[in-house]
This record gives sequence, C-alpha cells and structure tokens, in this order.
Amino acid sequence: MTGVTDEQLEELGIRSTSRHPNVASRITNAVFEAETHRCDFFAAHTVVDGNLVTGQSRNRGDDAEHRILEMLAEQTNEQ
Repeated sequence: MTGVTDEQLEELGIRSTSRHPNVASRITNAVFEAETHRCDFFAAHTVVDGNLVTGQSRNRGDDAEHRILEMLAEQTNEQ
C-alpha cells in the first residue's frame, strides 16, 4: 500500500492522526511504499498489486485512475 509518510507528517507539523498508513503497516507487517523528497509534502507514488491500486497522496489520483482504466481495458480485451 501507499500513503503519507511519517517524514511528511513531521515536515507539515502534524502531531496526531486518527489512522496513519505508515504506522499501521508496521503493526500489521504490510508492505508500505512511498516516495519522500525533502520539502515535497505531497510526493506521489502509485502501486499496482493484482487488482489493488493505491496512490500515496491526492496528487496520484489521476495516475491511480489511469491504472484502473488500463486494468479494465485489459480485462475487456481478454473476453
């Protein structure tokens, strides 16, 4: 899965969140992927794993949508 990183929260000065993927993934031993660049609060990263598509931030919404549409087109072509 992807999501906002601990480093990004620290740079933004966010001290508490109700649920944070970077922390939760460590607790559940999930694989967490992210791209973090200094002072790039909204770094973007998209991951496709089978039928699951996740985007690190709202900036990846367009890429995640594009990947989903590609997957649907492939399924349609296979039928």
